[in-house]
Amino acid sequence: MQRRRFLELSAPGALALIGGSSFFSTLTGCGDDDPILPGPIPPGGGGVMDNPLFAGGISTSLLTENDYITDLRGSLPAGLRGSVLYKNGPGLFERDGVRKRAVVDGDGMVNGYFFQPDGSIRFVNRFVRTAKYNLEEDAGRYLYPTWTTPAPGPLGPEEAANSSQAGVSVWNMFGKLLAFDESNFPESLDFDSLETLGTDVLGVNPGDTVFSAHPKIDGRTGEVSMFGIDYRTQELVLTVFASSGALIEQQRYPMNPVRYIHDFFATSRYIVAAVHPAVLSFERFIGQGESLRDALEWDAGLGMRWLVFERGSQSAPVEIEAPARWMWHTANMYESGAELVCDWIGYDDAHFLSPDSIWQRVMEGSAEKLLGSGRVRRTVIDPTRGTITADEVLSDAGNYEFAQVPYAQWGAQHEKLWTAVSPADEALWTAVRSVNVRTGAEDTFDFGSGHVVTEPNLADGSDGRTYALVEVARAATGRNSLAVFDADRLADGPIVEADLRHHLPVRFHGHWSRR
Repeated sequence: MQRRRFLELSAPGALALIGGSSFFSTLTGCGDDDPILPGPIPPGGGGVMDNPLFAGGISTSLLTENDYITDLRGSLPAGLRGSVLYKNGPGLFERDGVRKRAVVDGDGMVNGYFFQPDGSIRFVNRFVRTAKYNLEEDAGRYLYPTWTTPAPGPLGPEEAANSSQAGVSVWNMFGKLLAFDESNFPESLDFDSLETLGTDVLGVNPGDTVFSAHPKIDGRTGEVSMFGIDYRTQELVLTVFASSGALIEQQRYPMNPVRYIHDFFATSRYIVAAVHPAVLSFERFIGQGESLRDALEWDAGLGMRWLVFERGSQSAPVEIEAPARWMWHTANMYESGAELVCDWIGYDDAHFLSPDSIWQRVMEGSAEKLLGSGRVRRTVIDPTRGTITADEVLSDAGNYEFAQVPYAQWGAQHEKLWTAVSPADEALWTAVRSVNVRTGAEDTFDFGSGHVVTEPNLADGSDGRTYALVEVARAATGRNSLAVFDADRLADGPIVEADLRHHLPVRFHGHWSRR
């Protein structure tokens, strides 16, 4: 296929990477050299429920939608009552005997923990009924490609546009509850029932922008910064909204060749993109029909490219070269005098692009020990001089991921960050930890082997305390729970835990908010 034809087919709605359907294999199907992993699919939705490493089925579909009051161990703090934690991640990994290659490929499922005024916790989960989900549900089989798994047959432009899984993140913004994919417009959900209301273009022309799954909400102004990669024009697109949802500004930057970005940094004055040395090979992607993950080529010699954009300016960004690293997620960026302080989780290898990717090995049931560690890193940039003035590891005592700071501190100076961590070289994260970025002090609670935690979400309680909300998968019971911590006293253990009646597939990102 010619690149021109590819660009014609790659509408923004068809572009999604991690956690959703990608735009790859638009006209080609799955060949003998690129097979979809077969079943068999056990009763209950497939997966590896009996494998202690995966703690109750993080790569196992949840086929039921639920709405019930959980059992509690402990008492819900008064400061959380009347608020809600929303989470998003893949919920369905197989259809018609076909199982996806990696857990990031599953159809999106949003769940909510509603902290009731009487101290109870209501749990609700619903699949995000995207066009892709509905069409495949009707067909009873997979029709569309996802990040690591090719399409089972040829797709045209109309079918390719129905590719979103909306399974990466969920945000309460602009007076809406929005479920995001990697590079698609979000799906709007009902705040209480989580039912899908439809695709929301956020008031912009669908041909003018592309959104990622990681908006940044300024803790002081409420402005929302977003980025996306427009593969039709091979441009990085930056979009900023007011807290009301009104469009403030857009910037475009040419990317040739296309290089992968998953997350970014933002303050009220600057937006910074850390670009991986992961280059999309059009020959492998289009000519050979490989999956997008397989068609991204890691070239460590290119290094990372830090792009510093000044808000309100249409001038070219400051470009700064740095050693090659993989970054899934940022923690925060703030301005310190003339410098920008960026805290993030970095890996020294190709990470997800490796054939030994933990996300694929978990899906196959073959992972045993950690392969590569995420470190808490700090990069300090002088945008005026176009230099990196500091590049250091703040903590490497384990494998870190999913770093968070309190929402009020987004874009402003923070003292601590909270992350999931595997301190004992486990394949996945068993503990939650705070790292004081000023003193280096660490505070940890480790659930131990046979448990998996992911992103800790922070809640600003009405009682003036900060709480860490952590989902925990448990191998011993095959069920999940939500653990509530005093964020400044993690080592004391959970204040209360809400026990679910079932497992949950792996959850990626969440958003806590007052209702």
